[in-house]
Amino acid sequence: MRYGRLYFREVSGNGRDFGHASGLGGIVAFSRILSDAEVVVVANTSTTEPFKGFVLQDADLNRQPRQMSVRFSNRGTQGDSTVRIVPDGRIFGGETVTGAGELAAVFVELAPMEVQVLA
Repeated sequence: MRYGRLYFREVSGNGRDFGHASGLGGIVAFSRILSDAEVVVVANTSTTEPFKGFVLQDADLNRQPRQMSVRFSNRGTQGDSTVRIVPDGRIFGGETVTGAGELAAVFVELAPMEVQVLA
């Protein structure tokens, strides 16, 4: 994770509408891309609420859906998730749609105060 491009990633609870989490207890997600490899770090900052939802991925790298595996979790979570193509996704900046079209996203489940690294 030392080299490559860094992108903060939008998240979604419904798998179609993506935006950056705001307020207390939100989700922080970013990815590091080098060549054709993407590593995603997702953190649930809520002390009480779990999160089940999607994290935006690089659509160009995931035209052929990739398998992402949890490589680290501070809660011991293990598992795999396939990046899926969202044909009619929307990206929001606040209340405004700033982008729409085909997106790629991976499903994650995080316990309160959990951090996961997926690759």
